[in-house]
Amino acid sequence: MKKLVLLFWVTALMGVASLAQQNEYIYYQALLRSDGAAVTSDVNVRVSIILNDTGTVYTETQTVTPTSYGKVEVFIGSGTKTSDGVDFAEIDWSKGSYSVKVEFDLNKDGNYTVSGTTALASVPEALYAKKSRGVTALSDAEIQALTPTAGQMVFNTDASVLMIYDGTVWRTVNVK
Repeated sequence: MKKLVLLFWVTALMGVASLAQQNEYIYYQALLRSDGAAVTSDVNVRVSIILNDTGTVYTETQTVTPTSYGKVEVFIGSGTKTSDGVDFAEIDWSKGSYSVKVEFDLNKDGNYTVSGTTALASVPEALYAKKSRGVTALSDAEIQALTPTAGQMVFNTDASVLMIYDGTVWRTVNVK
Protein backbone atom coordinates (compact mmCIF):
# COMPACT_ATOMS: atom_id res chain seq x y z
CA MET A 1 0.00 0.00 0.00
CA LYS A 2 1.33 3.37 -0.93
CA LYS A 3 2.19 5.69 1.88
CA LEU A 4 0.01 8.73 2.15
CA VAL A 5 1.92 11.94 2.58
CA LEU A 6 -0.07 14.97 3.49
CA LEU A 7 1.84 18.03 2.30
CA PHE A 8 -0.61 20.76 2.87
CA TRP A 9 -3.32 20.86 5.45
CA VAL A 10 -5.30 24.01 5.75
CA THR A 11 -7.26 24.24 8.93
CA ALA A 12 -7.03 28.01 8.96
CA LEU A 13 -9.71 27.93 6.29
CA MET A 14 -12.08 26.10 8.61
CA GLY A 15 -15.15 28.21 8.74
CA VAL A 16 -18.83 27.86 9.01
CA ALA A 17 -20.97 28.28 5.94
CA SER A 18 -24.61 27.99 5.11
CA LEU A 19 -26.13 26.35 2.09
CA ALA A 20 -29.55 27.06 0.61
CA GLN A 21 -31.31 24.71 3.05
CA GLN A 22 -29.45 25.97 6.13
CA ASN A 23 -26.96 23.11 6.06
CA GLU A 24 -23.93 23.74 8.23
CA TYR A 25 -20.40 22.56 7.74
CA ILE A 26 -16.75 23.21 8.50
CA TYR A 27 -14.58 23.73 5.44
CA TYR A 28 -11.40 21.63 5.29
CA GLN A 29 -8.76 21.53 2.57
CA ALA A 30 -5.78 19.22 2.01
CA LEU A 31 -3.23 18.39 -0.67
CA LEU A 32 -2.75 14.63 -1.08
CA ARG A 33 0.43 12.96 -2.32
CA SER A 34 1.38 9.30 -2.54
CA ASP A 35 4.94 8.26 -3.42
CA GLY A 36 5.67 11.86 -4.49
CA ALA A 37 2.81 12.12 -6.96
CA ALA A 38 -0.50 13.88 -6.60
CA VAL A 39 -3.45 11.67 -5.72
CA THR A 40 -6.02 12.37 -8.45
CA SER A 41 -8.56 9.56 -8.16
CA ASP A 42 -11.55 9.58 -5.80
CA VAL A 43 -10.70 8.89 -2.15
CA ASN A 44 -12.80 8.15 0.90
CA VAL A 45 -12.50 10.51 3.85
CA ARG A 46 -13.48 9.79 7.45
CA VAL A 47 -13.76 12.79 9.77
CA SER A 48 -14.27 12.64 13.53
CA ILE A 49 -15.10 15.48 15.91
CA ILE A 50 -13.52 14.80 19.32
CA LEU A 51 -14.46 16.58 22.56
CA ASN A 52 -11.62 17.41 25.00
CA ASP A 53 -9.66 14.33 23.87
CA THR A 54 -12.20 12.28 25.85
CA GLY A 55 -14.24 10.84 23.06
CA THR A 56 -15.64 11.11 19.60
CA VAL A 57 -18.99 12.89 19.45
CA TYR A 58 -19.44 12.72 15.67
CA THR A 59 -17.99 10.72 12.77
CA GLU A 60 -18.81 10.90 9.08
CA THR A 61 -17.50 9.56 5.79
CA GLN A 62 -17.61 10.96 2.30
CA THR A 63 -15.97 10.46 -1.07
CA VAL A 64 -14.07 13.39 -2.55
CA THR A 65 -12.45 13.97 -5.94
CA PRO A 66 -9.00 15.62 -5.86
CA THR A 67 -7.92 18.15 -8.46
CA SER A 68 -5.05 17.34 -10.82
CA TYR A 69 -2.76 18.73 -8.11
CA GLY A 70 -4.22 16.46 -5.40
CA LYS A 71 -6.20 19.19 -3.66
CA VAL A 72 -9.34 18.03 -1.88
CA GLU A 73 -12.07 20.03 -0.24
CA VAL A 74 -14.12 18.43 2.52
CA PHE A 75 -17.27 19.98 3.90
CA ILE A 76 -17.34 18.47 7.38
CA GLY A 77 -20.93 18.00 8.40
CA SER A 78 -22.22 17.19 4.91
CA GLY A 79 -21.07 13.55 4.79
CA THR A 80 -22.74 10.33 5.89
CA LYS A 81 -22.87 10.03 9.68
CA THR A 82 -21.27 6.77 10.83
CA SER A 83 -21.16 7.05 14.61
CA ASP A 84 -23.72 6.57 17.33
CA GLY A 85 -23.05 10.13 18.48
CA VAL A 86 -25.10 13.21 17.82
CA ASP A 87 -25.87 14.64 14.40
CA PHE A 88 -23.44 17.35 13.27
CA ALA A 89 -26.08 20.06 13.75
CA GLU A 90 -26.58 18.91 17.36
CA ILE A 91 -22.95 19.19 18.51
CA ASP A 92 -22.87 21.39 21.61
CA TRP A 93 -19.85 23.58 20.83
CA SER A 94 -20.02 25.15 24.31
CA LYS A 95 -18.97 21.92 26.08
CA GLY A 96 -15.24 22.51 25.71
CA SER A 97 -12.33 22.14 23.32
CA TYR A 98 -12.86 20.16 20.14
CA SER A 99 -10.43 18.50 17.76
CA VAL A 100 -10.90 17.27 14.21
CA LYS A 101 -9.37 13.95 13.16
CA VAL A 102 -9.14 13.35 9.40
CA GLU A 103 -8.39 9.98 7.78
CA PHE A 104 -8.04 9.08 4.10
CA ASP A 105 -8.67 5.76 2.34
CA LEU A 106 -6.79 6.09 -0.96
CA ASN A 107 -7.73 2.64 -2.28
CA LYS A 108 -11.36 2.82 -1.16
CA ASP A 109 -10.94 -0.55 0.56
CA GLY A 110 -11.84 0.46 4.13
CA ASN A 111 -8.24 0.91 5.27
CA TYR A 112 -8.00 4.49 6.49
CA THR A 113 -4.73 6.30 7.21
CA VAL A 114 -4.84 9.04 9.84
CA SER A 115 -3.56 12.24 8.29
CA GLY A 116 -3.76 14.13 11.55
CA THR A 117 -5.75 15.39 14.49
CA THR A 118 -5.82 19.09 15.17
CA ALA A 119 -7.52 21.23 17.78
CA LEU A 120 -10.04 23.71 16.53
CA ALA A 121 -8.45 27.05 17.39
CA SER A 122 -11.86 28.58 17.96
CA VAL A 123 -15.37 27.26 18.13
CA PRO A 124 -17.30 27.76 14.91
CA GLU A 125 -19.12 30.80 16.25
CA ALA A 126 -22.24 30.53 14.15
CA LEU A 127 -22.73 26.93 15.27
CA TYR A 128 -22.27 27.90 18.92
CA ALA A 129 -24.60 30.87 18.56
CA LYS A 130 -27.27 28.62 17.10
CA LYS A 131 -27.20 26.58 20.31
CA SER A 132 -27.26 29.59 22.62
CA ARG A 133 -30.39 30.38 24.54
CA GLY A 134 -30.50 33.94 23.27
CA VAL A 135 -30.13 37.10 25.29
CA THR A 136 -32.57 38.11 28.02
CA ALA A 137 -32.80 41.69 29.31
CA LEU A 138 -32.58 41.70 33.12
CA SER A 139 -31.90 44.16 35.94
CA ASP A 140 -28.99 43.79 38.40
CA ALA A 141 -31.32 42.25 40.99
CA GLU A 142 -32.71 39.74 38.50
CA ILE A 143 -29.21 38.74 37.41
CA GLN A 144 -28.13 38.22 41.03
CA ALA A 145 -31.11 35.87 41.52
CA LEU A 146 -30.06 33.66 38.57
CA THR A 147 -28.36 30.29 38.78
CA PRO A 148 -26.37 30.77 35.57
CA THR A 149 -24.91 28.11 33.30
CA ALA A 150 -21.77 28.44 31.19
CA GLY A 151 -22.47 30.39 28.03
CA GLN A 152 -25.60 32.08 29.34
CA MET A 153 -26.00 35.66 28.11
CA VAL A 154 -28.03 38.50 29.57
CA PHE A 155 -28.33 42.18 28.84
CA ASN A 156 -27.99 44.13 32.08
CA THR A 157 -30.56 46.91 31.74
CA ASP A 158 -29.15 48.85 34.71
CA ALA A 159 -25.59 49.06 33.37
CA SER A 160 -26.34 48.76 29.60
CA VAL A 161 -23.85 45.94 29.17
CA LEU A 162 -24.01 42.48 27.69
CA MET A 163 -22.97 39.87 30.24
CA ILE A 164 -21.80 36.34 29.46
CA TYR A 165 -21.32 33.72 32.17
CA ASP A 166 -18.10 31.78 31.54
CA GLY A 167 -18.89 29.01 34.02
CA THR A 168 -17.22 30.85 36.91
CA VAL A 169 -17.93 34.59 36.65
CA TRP A 170 -19.97 37.00 34.59
CA ARG A 171 -17.92 38.77 31.87
CA THR A 172 -19.19 42.10 30.53
CA VAL A 173 -19.14 43.67 27.10
CA ASN A 174 -19.92 47.37 26.92
CA VAL A 175 -22.56 48.03 24.25
CA LYS A 176 -23.09 51.78 24.77
